[in-house]
Amino acid sequence: MRAALAISLALGFGLTGSPASATCVGSDAFSTCFDSSGNSYSASASAIQTFMNGSNAVTGSNWSEHAMTMGNTTYLNGQASDGGSWNETEQHIGNMEVYSGVRTTRETASIARADHGA
Repeated sequence: MRAALAISLALGFGLTGSPASATCVGSDAFSTCFDSSGNSYSASASAIQTFMNGSNAVTGSNWSEHAMTMGNTTYLNGQASDGGSWNETEQHIGNMEVYSGVRTTRETASIARADHGA
């Protein structure tokens, strides 16, 4: 269920670039999905962690995400298809959700490396 939810979130939040419905096979612990836009997704889930990978056969782009939940807090990080990366923390406090995080594009990562002599 968690893997299916994660893939639904990926589709629903536009990680695919456009709304699409996917055909999925697998179990709650591991699922693979394909959509009509050429995207494929795989998700593996355990009690506290979810790993997702996606790719587009047409464009050759890839992305990945890791999420880990501990208590009322979920930590997410990933690599976007444009080379950028992100990390986010989601915390549930009563009826409130608190989100914080950073998204780094490929360009800002290159500038940061150049500024630090990397």
